[in-house]
Amino acid sequence: MLSISQVEILINEIKKYFVVDSNSEITFECNPDDLSFTYLKCLKELGINRISIGIQSFNDEVLEFLNRRHNSKGGIDAICWAKDAGFDNISIDLMFGIPGMSNEVYKESLMKAINFKTKHISAYHLNIEPNTLLYKKLAKGLIKNIDEEISLNQFELTIDKLKENGYKHYEISNYALNGYESKHNWLYWSNGKYIGIGPSAHSYNGESRQWNINNTSKYINSISNNANFFDIEVLTDSNKFNEYILTSLRTSKGLSVEYVHNNFDECVYNHFIKILYKFINEGYIVSDKDGNWIINKRGIFILDLIVQKFAYI
Repeated sequence: MLSISQVEILINEIKKYFVVDSNSEITFECNPDDLSFTYLKCLKELGINRISIGIQSFNDEVLEFLNRRHNSKGGIDAICWAKDAGFDNISIDLMFGIPGMSNEVYKESLMKAINFKTKHISAYHLNIEPNTLLYKKLAKGLIKNIDEEISLNQFELTIDKLKENGYKHYEISNYALNGYESKHNWLYWSNGKYIGIGPSAHSYNGESRQWNINNTSKYINSISNNANFFDIEVLTDSNKFNEYILTSLRTSKGLSVEYVHNNFDECVYNHFIKILYKFINEGYIVSDKDGNWIINKRGIFILDLIVQKFAYI
């Protein structure tokens, strides 16, 4: 966790090389166990205006299963401290699809999150990565993957309860009260350009993607010695189309026939129209008030399949 002095240096260095608009969204991502009221108050005074807290769950047994350092009280304290420190724009992360977690236990955490009235909630399905403790337990048969039906129930519960309480489902995993959609999220999912600074950071300029090496020491040494510190992928037209489909279908903005017609060749456009009408006719994609094509609730559950069918090689 960065010290306050390190955060201040980072912000000052960014302002030295970039023009930071007065209404910029400046988010600080953190875990509850790293926070205190004093720390959060200092972040606010430095110009941080959005806090994203990795709560994951308000259930102690679930947090212990996830090997998190904080407990439910720590999560609650972090949210309260952020509010007391003057943060209006607070986002919290929740997790569902966790082995052994019932719908009832997840619903309790979800409703607690809603009752805090934070402006933004991200809800992710647990993904067990290779070489992690959970992965090793799964391989040894010490735990079992959650039943797919339970996962779908928890996802549907998330969508329904957040909608009932005024949250807009603007991206597959992200929900916000009106006007509080994450600007960073929208930029990423809307094919916007961005620059990533630091180890493992990613950048995109519309024509290529690049990612910095993930080892901090090697990253610093490379920059100090004017050596290459990133890998790069130049995007083909097929890459650009496939990424447009993947990112756009994840959002409430959806697909634009006009955009595809204006930015890709006739072969790609004809392929797009063919697949689009297939899923329209099957009832998975519908038109919104602006004439764009968005995935409906049925389509969300088979998003991976839909994206796969749209893929142009």
